[in-house]
Amino acid sequence: MDKYEELFLRIYDEVPIIEMDLTTYNLDGFYCNNVIYIEKTLSSIDKYETLLEEYGHYKTSSGIILDLKKQTNRQQETLAFSHSLGAWITIEDILDCYEQGMKYYWEVAEYLGLSSEFLYNLVQEVQRRYGLIIEYKNYVIKFITESVLLVSRK
Repeated sequence: MDKYEELFLRIYDEVPIIEMDLTTYNLDGFYCNNVIYIEKTLSSIDKYETLLEEYGHYKTSSGIILDLKKQTNRQQETLAFSHSLGAWITIEDILDCYEQGMKYYWEVAEYLGLSSEFLYNLVQEVQRRYGLIIEYKNYVIKFITESVLLVSRK
């Protein structure tokens, strides 16, 4: 079972998820009327990332926010993405990757079932929240470069 299927099963009882053709709308997914819609032809990784974000919208958003020229809509997009980060990708996940010898974002992304781009955006969100350096338990995590994860023990 891949990450998308795992997430699908974990949240389906809370919010229905429908896979369908969204190409005419030029969308990978959207949340509307307490239902999450996912483009059925996406790869499993893209479905996983889309479901993460749309679940974030389910938890945090209200109204129609398709027009990203409006600041309030951009704020809701950021909040939904931020929720995705906090709810599903944890510091422990990053430390687990470090303990397994991974240091490049592409390795971490592959291990977590994400695209490199999505992981990069998550790292940007972590930096926005916590800064370039995080001290967590007995570790120091540094997000200084755009491709390498620097972790050390205290």
